[in-house]
Amino acid sequence: MNFRDRQGREWTPRLTYLIVRNIKQRTGVSILEIADKTEGLVAAFDRIENFSKVLFASVEREAAKASVTEDDLMDALDGELVEKASEALLDAIVEYFPERKKKLLRKTWEKASEAVEKAEIKILEEAEKALDSLPTETTLNMLESPESNLGDTVSGNSSG
Repeated sequence: MNFRDRQGREWTPRLTYLIVRNIKQRTGVSILEIADKTEGLVAAFDRIENFSKVLFASVEREAAKASVTEDDLMDALDGELVEKASEALLDAIVEYFPERKKKLLRKTWEKASEAVEKAEIKILEEAEKALDSLPTETTLNMLESPESNLGDTVSGNSSG
């Protein structure tokens, strides 16, 4: 599985024993431990630094050929592309293991993904209900409030 960045470059995460060892040395993230428990995946990537280093390590050879640094790659990803990159990285992790373990990992991560998706949908629905219940005047005040960056976000201006 592969993904494209905002520059249109195509990346295919790949793991070998050497890459797995380098990931462990650079980040402390053990691909073997991730595969042993679903929460290992969440813990391993709860910090963006870990995710970016593991992702970059998995495409480092391609990146070197294209003279792309880790910062270059991370700068070429947005939220949606990070999701696609994550899926490609998970696929590479699964493909690293023997066939028997691949089936179990795929099934485990499919179930975990379903649970996460359901939770996200529920959170978004609750947030939408809360926003819908606010009077229009309150919503406008939130957008105009100098303490809120929400107005900048909605209007397309960004101060960060």
